Amino acid sequence: MLIFRIYWKLKVYDWIFLVGFGCYGILKTVLASPDDISRYNLYVVENFNNETRGENFTFRMNSAKNYFIKDNASTFSFGVKGKFMKNKGWMPEDTKNYSITASEANCLSNFLYKEQLSNKFLNGNLAFGPAADINKIRAYMSNSANSNDIEYNPYTSNSAADAFFYDANERVLAGYAMNKIQLQNLMILAGVRVEQTHVKYKANKIERSFDPNSPIYGGADPADEGFNTYTKTPIASSLDYTKFLPNVQFKYDLTDKTIFRLAWTTGYSRPNISELVPKQDVSQDLERVTIGNPDLKPAYAHNLDLLFEQYLSNVGIISGGVFYKHIDKFQYLSEGTLHDANSQYNGWKVIQSKNGDAAKVYGAEITLNTSLTFLPGFLKNLMFTSNYTFIHSKAVTDQERGSLRLPGQAKHTANFALAYSTKRFTVQAAMNYCGSYIQALGSDAERDIWRDGRWQMDVNGSVNIVKGLTFWVEAVNVLNSEQFSYFGNKSRVYNLQYSGANGRCGFTYKF
Repeated sequence: MLIFRIYWKLKVYDWIFLVGFGCYGILKTVLASPDDISRYNLYVVENFNNETRGENFTFRMNSAKNYFIKDNASTFSFGVKGKFMKNKGWMPEDTKNYSITASEANCLSNFLYKEQLSNKFLNGNLAFGPAADINKIRAYMSNSANSNDIEYNPYTSNSAADAFFYDANERVLAGYAMNKIQLQNLMILAGVRVEQTHVKYKANKIERSFDPNSPIYGGADPADEGFNTYTKTPIASSLDYTKFLPNVQFKYDLTDKTIFRLAWTTGYSRPNISELVPKQDVSQDLERVTIGNPDLKPAYAHNLDLLFEQYLSNVGIISGGVFYKHIDKFQYLSEGTLHDANSQYNGWKVIQSKNGDAAKVYGAEITLNTSLTFLPGFLKNLMFTSNYTFIHSKAVTDQERGSLRLPGQAKHTANFALAYSTKRFTVQAAMNYCGSYIQALGSDAERDIWRDGRWQMDVNGSVNIVKGLTFWVEAVNVLNSEQFSYFGNKSRVYNLQYSGANGRCGFTYKF
């Protein structure tokens, strides 16, 4: 199978070439020259042109009142906030898939871009093989002389569009009240935040009228009328929940440059809309289905933090601390094989976000930020910042897996940055490290997908053109660091990706 993809903004176009010769699915005949693409024909052209759109409107209002409790300065604060979000995903009407009848004109050798695209995949361990030329494919599809070989496939076109569709609205209303009091060297802050979330969504549940495993393994006949049918059931649902988020914080000034902080806080994490909507993304060729989870619950966390801060004489700070988190109903990505004889997708790979039971997170961090004013000349404008965090976690998803590391949580993270700043401009280079972590949970440890640790270098800068007007630029992943994922251990590759560097720039104006 040859796959050629073009990415443009939010639209993705996939052109997939499968073996032909009048058969459906995998070619089981042993060929004398299986790598000779002149023996293959264009079979299917699938256009996965999809669009997503998000709208976000936010308003907030805050107020504060200073007063005294005896001789102790106090501040009472309160406020409200509203956030309204709309997310929609669909495939435009011009997204069409086509079935191709084999002919001399659509022999794959006519669409060749390169005999060998690259032999550097997987660090030189995999030769990719021949690659298609997208312009030649487009020319073939638009040539009226080939119209008899090209047939619009309404089944795959419409079923893909119906399965991808979702329309979701999310409303978050929040309010808070807190009071701060200064008792000589001790500051106490206590408050509570209340958030009410309402989510409403629409999607389609797609059910195939045939066993989706059959065509791949030579079962059902694609010529049968029942093969190309499916049932679309519109789904509309909503959910509501309210969260109370109390917190208490203490700050003690041992000296004017030495501070201790202690805090107990609470927080929660809402599921992404795309994870909640019960839509299905089915890939029959890959035997994979991605399913939304309308039963996904928000995660709720209790946090305890103890922090020490020491301010430096040369405009800097060194700090260190320890923390503990208890997370209920944490969210994680599950990717495993479905074992359900009553399901159409029995034996397929199923990807779905789920809730775990509970997780405990223990950690320590240290930070050093300092201006290098002791350096001579222009070098005194340099500033160094750094941070390192160590985290140990235990999480329980179900009784079968027992205790494991919290999915998505790296044990080691670090950041180092060197900046040069004047009144006119600022330039900064940063190295960021994220250690290995579980990207998705499989049915057992050997099937867990891990994302390997990686360093990434980012660069940014800004210059003040006139008063209030600033030009800024940033570049991300300038060293093109690899992203490597594996099954259970590093010898079993899941994904090796080089995303390249990317950048953006713009202007900001402050009134």
